Amino acid sequence: MNSSTGRWVSDDDFFNRERELQILETRVLDGNHILLTGQRRMGKTSIARELGRRLEAEGWIFLFADVEGAICAEDVIVDIAQAVYPIRPITSRARRAGTTIKRLFSRVEEIGAYDFRMKFRAALNAGNWRRQGEELLRHCAARKQSVLLVIDELPIFLKRVLRGNIDSPSCQHVLVVAPRGRGKTMLLARVAAELSTNDEFSKCLLPVRFMERTAAVCGRSSLVMR
Repeated sequence: MNSSTGRWVSDDDFFNRERELQILETRVLDGNHILLTGQRRMGKTSIARELGRRLEAEGWIFLFADVEGAICAEDVIVDIAQAVYPIRPITSRARRAGTTIKRLFSRVEEIGAYDFRMKFRAALNAGNWRRQGEELLRHCAARKQSVLLVIDELPIFLKRVLRGNIDSPSCQHVLVVAPRGRGKTMLLARVAAELSTNDEFSKCLLPVRFMERTAAVCGRSSLVMR
């Protein structure tokens, strides 16, 4: 893959990544959720977009959400919704459903993507963003066509959340929920590694990890003792 100062590379500038693409495609086809990590400018976005392009050629729907500018969880949901917005079959399905997502989409049926984003964001708050995000993903999963959703620049968003907890009187808590085997432990391990190795975070934040299965923990007091 040729070095580039742009956001990603494609076409003739993308090459010599067949092995990585084959591994990723196999795992995606097996129904796995994947966390792709690496240093910046190593081509993660380019690989993800090339994978999406190839799967689109096989009949998949490819959705790409860039959360680099998100400052809170609500912004992340809006980024995902904006990625879904141009896919008419999905938005039509959402409008037919008797949910808050239906009302949100129905308000912006005939407006552009920018206005859609603004109105969708205005309808989200700390009390409903998780529910609305789950509904949005369920609508995508209900498609007859397989859907690949890529969430780009997630580490930047996580760093922003962590920085917001430094010297803050009220820390922002995040609860990561998903079925088994979806990469929750890997994601948390990546956050813990960032806290330990980042000079800014390691001075004021200490990662404390508890194993998933801890037989000795049977209540709040034993959890504190651990």
